[in-house]
Amino acid sequence: QNNVGFRVSCTDSEGYTPMMMSTGPAGIVVNQSYGLGWLKVRDNDGEVLYDDAPDDAWIAASETLHFQGAIWYAYSEDAPLDSTFDVKVMKQTTEGKFLMAKDSSNPYGEFFISVQMDDFARPEGVQ
Repeated sequence: QNNVGFRVSCTDSEGYTPMMMSTGPAGIVVNQSYGLGWLKVRDNDGEVLYDDAPDDAWIAASETLHFQGAIWYAYSEDAPLDSTFDVKVMKQTTEGKFLMAKDSSNPYGEFFISVQMDDFARPEGVQ
């Protein structure tokens, strides 16, 4: 919602009325949507290192990938100060089950999630 505003005025017990406080004509924005502000998939293990792994990159077995990023409100780089967002990364096992890793402690919308890769070779890759 755009242009949401408020005005406050009061008179104290001494009869004093301060100047009216207001958000002004521009108002404020409330109930904003949010989305992924930025994301890097880091591979800090082994011979090949990635600060941000490219799409379709091969990752060696048993290495750990680190998903790092931030959730922001729409049209801004602003996020709440507390841990408002639960960020999850899902990994499918060879049995077809899904394992979840999550970061529910993400002050300022930032998250860091580490996911261990399987410790055996998958020639067909991981989807």
